[in-house]
Amino acid sequence: MIFSPYGTANVETDSDGRRHYRGLAPSLVDLLVARCREFSSAPVLVGSDDEIVTYAQLFERAARVAGGLRGAGVSRGDRVGLQLPNCVNWVVAYWAIHLAGGVVVTLSSRSTPPEVDHIVADCEVKVVLDDPGRLTEGAPFVIEGQGEDSIASIFYTSGTTGRPKGVIIRHRNAIQNAENQRRMYAAALGDSPLRSIIAVPLSHITGCNSLMLSTVNYGGTSIIRSGFTVESFIEAAVEHRATALVGVPTMYWRIIRDPAFSPAALAHVKSISYGGAPTPPRLVEDIRAAFGEAALQNGFGSTECTGLHTALPNEYALSHSSSVGIAMPSATSRSMTRTSTASASSSSAAPQT
Repeated sequence: MIFSPYGTANVETDSDGRRHYRGLAPSLVDLLVARCREFSSAPVLVGSDDEIVTYAQLFERAARVAGGLRGAGVSRGDRVGLQLPNCVNWVVAYWAIHLAGGVVVTLSSRSTPPEVDHIVADCEVKVVLDDPGRLTEGAPFVIEGQGEDSIASIFYTSGTTGRPKGVIIRHRNAIQNAENQRRMYAAALGDSPLRSIIAVPLSHITGCNSLMLSTVNYGGTSIIRSGFTVESFIEAAVEHRATALVGVPTMYWRIIRDPAFSPAALAHVKSISYGGAPTPPRLVEDIRAAFGEAALQNGFGSTECTGLHTALPNEYALSHSSSVGIAMPSATSRSMTRTSTASASSSSAAPQT
């Protein structure tokens, strides 16, 4: 039986057999308020142009944009489309929509007009934020009384055999997932701070929930890049002393074989998470050799699961490299029987689908 480093503290099972954490913030608004008070002067974002935004500054900017959204007619429960490339303003807009009481509908900046039109019509989007250089502001506004069962966001997924379908994420689900991620990071980082790079799209469940949102929950710093190139990724990791890296197997294959890669220059990296596709055992061995003492964790999840659902702890990274590991503490065991075993699996995926 595999030992779990993710713990069962503050986990309870309700009358329906569902597992969840006790004592978490009731909504993403409450979560942001709490973290901005606790880490007020700490950096929460580093932009592609090296702009640094503290937790207090993020809250102030998001509250003003929330006021602008209210002035534009957005009220509690209204869907607001967010179609920006990876940038600081994407994160500001995401939190502003929540502070205004709206529902975030993520739209890829690469989507075609017909694709956007389908989503806008399908979930009745009221406003679309699509200008990365300008977010309309107003008098600061912060909604009160958002419940944990309120809809927080809608991600459109699949579309391989038809049009993409919207997946509803409630505040409770997003916060439970953020706690799963916190425990996964904590098992790897120990006393080190969390500084993670976001090079995958923020419009995706991985970039938004498993990286940006979970980093805020941790009180860490998100280093935002507009996309992935080996050169920019390594440069950001070295310059900003990233402690956590998240990526698909191909990204790591390219990084550790690039002439610019230096194990010594990246010795501050403590956490390596990978998945989204089967990770060959030989690549896991190469990652272990390249990153020395960094903890390796394979993960599995999906948009429908709000993000992370299972993870393979560092202790078993080499011996069970084909497995997606064990269910996270808040996962209901009866629904995870097949993916929670340590036997070899042909679907070694991460919270990226």
